[in-house]
Amino acid sequence: MDQTGQSAVSHRRLTSVLALDICGYTVLSERDEAAAIKAVRLIFALLEGVTETYHGRIFHKAGDGFLAEFPSAGNCLKAALQVLDQIRSHAGLQLPEPVKVRIGLHVGDVAEQPDGDLLGHGVNIAARLQEQAEPNGILASANIMNLVAKDFDGQKRRRGPLALKNISEAIEAYDIEGAAMPARRYLSSLAKTARKHAVLGVVVIAALAFLVARPLLGPSSASAPAALDQRVDTIVTEYFPEQTKAASASSVDAAYIRGVLRRLGGSRKPTDRATFALLEQGNVLGAIEVLETHLQDLSPTDQAYPVLLHQIGALAYQYAPRKAVAAYESLLLVDPDDVTAKIYLGHSLVSLDHISAAIEQFDLALSDSDISEQTYIELKFSIAFAQIARGRFDSGVEILTSLEEKVMADGSPRLLSKFKTEMAIAHERLDRLDEAEANLLSALDLQRKHGFDHDLERSYNVLGLIAEKRAILNPDLSSSYFEQAARYYELQYQTNLKIGKKRGIAEALYFVGDMKLRAGDPDGAERAFLEVFRMSREYGIDAYEMLVLIGLAEVAAERGNNVLSCKHMAAAQDINDANPDHHIGVRTAAKIRALACPFQAQGVTP
Repeated sequence: MDQTGQSAVSHRRLTSVLALDICGYTVLSERDEAAAIKAVRLIFALLEGVTETYHGRIFHKAGDGFLAEFPSAGNCLKAALQVLDQIRSHAGLQLPEPVKVRIGLHVGDVAEQPDGDLLGHGVNIAARLQEQAEPNGILASANIMNLVAKDFDGQKRRRGPLALKNISEAIEAYDIEGAAMPARRYLSSLAKTARKHAVLGVVVIAALAFLVARPLLGPSSASAPAALDQRVDTIVTEYFPEQTKAASASSVDAAYIRGVLRRLGGSRKPTDRATFALLEQGNVLGAIEVLETHLQDLSPTDQAYPVLLHQIGALAYQYAPRKAVAAYESLLLVDPDDVTAKIYLGHSLVSLDHISAAIEQFDLALSDSDISEQTYIELKFSIAFAQIARGRFDSGVEILTSLEEKVMADGSPRLLSKFKTEMAIAHERLDRLDEAEANLLSALDLQRKHGFDHDLERSYNVLGLIAEKRAILNPDLSSSYFEQAARYYELQYQTNLKIGKKRGIAEALYFVGDMKLRAGDPDGAERAFLEVFRMSREYGIDAYEMLVLIGLAEVAAERGNNVLSCKHMAAAQDINDANPDHHIGVRTAAKIRALACPFQAQGVTP
């Protein structure tokens, strides 16, 4: 009964729901509580103003999260785009530091409570979509997009159907990537103008390239092979080193990205020239956006359609693996026999820790009878690496052992280096430390001699892990071994800085933080963990988010703050639940048990 004596009845109806949450609020709050509170207040004020503009209302506020409803799907989407545009540009905001948000949108059935709050399936789906959105991104259900299809002039990328936590059915969803950003809307309009007025379009888009990147001047800039190769080499060296030298990649990777870049740089098409100019400026994500804008205007039957998808996938493979997955999946819908798409879809899935799906793609590529012997070996390496990452170490060793004869017969220093490194990783996981170290020391000679820096950084990492294990096995010498481990991780960090491998930098920093914690330096450990967390969110390095949260939980426990420690573990639990492929190793499981916070996962027993 309510205060008037009437029964408190909820009213069911359809509405458009916007769910917004501030990324990394817990970490920001721990670092600077006053700044975190100010950020929440400013974001709330921004959302409140925009919501009122589009005739909506905020119906729920909890900590750093907000829920709002709107009378139409169009108003809901417009409000989300405007909020995100202002946050990205910091327009009118006096935030203490850059803040990112996630937004989820859905139209669905809700039950309005007497106090004005909304409950129900429609709210739940919007909230779960928000959790899956990219930092500073919008993830909208198909319900929303179907209703706004005629009026939406931005870009969307399919990311579904998604399995959302506690939602029984899969939800079709789209990343919304346009309409709120003036530059992209301007570029899209220029592309359309170029198609209608070819000469004017070339001039206008070339002028845009002149403004946002370095100009394509001179008759030889796109035609002279030597000059173009030099420019391609510069782009590869500065912006794609990880892709062309990665241990999980091969010489095929280098040929693939260089082929894409040469085609873009040698083209006379306005969009290709604008894309290449942005790449020379280092704006890889901007270049991807140009190509995605152009893709919207093509039919899957157009000859340029698969070419454009390969270009998007190649550029996104290192910088935005989710976009790469979408591109390669789209390619395989058009051409199910595209082996290159299968291989790079597999590598992109590994980057996102979707190991089972990656192995499936590698196996499909292996079934192609036209692949070369070297590609066969590379694919088997990739499967072995994925099995090791999955925790199936014996399976990884078995695959690698079956390849030994082929590797020796090939005689390639690159393959031999990778073989020894991968075998060492598997042996280390199986606690065969002497065998692992012997393989690594042999591999180090090859890696230093031939400049295989990506293999080198991984060797340093595993040597650090071996030193750590020896410290545990030899308590009297633990201090010496931990110091040795720290030196290896520092070498790993320095090597990754040299080659620009962001994931490797994050990994090395995580291990440096772990060593600092063991050495009794929680402040130094916290600094390292927070930097890794920032990199993980900024660059989408999902693999280290959970490990960092566990590390921060250890720091809080070391300081006697068990409440905060368990809050970090609750966040780690959410990440683990969202990734069913994730394997928790023995070391991590031991840390979780030592913290004594609620945590449920395969391989972790009380």
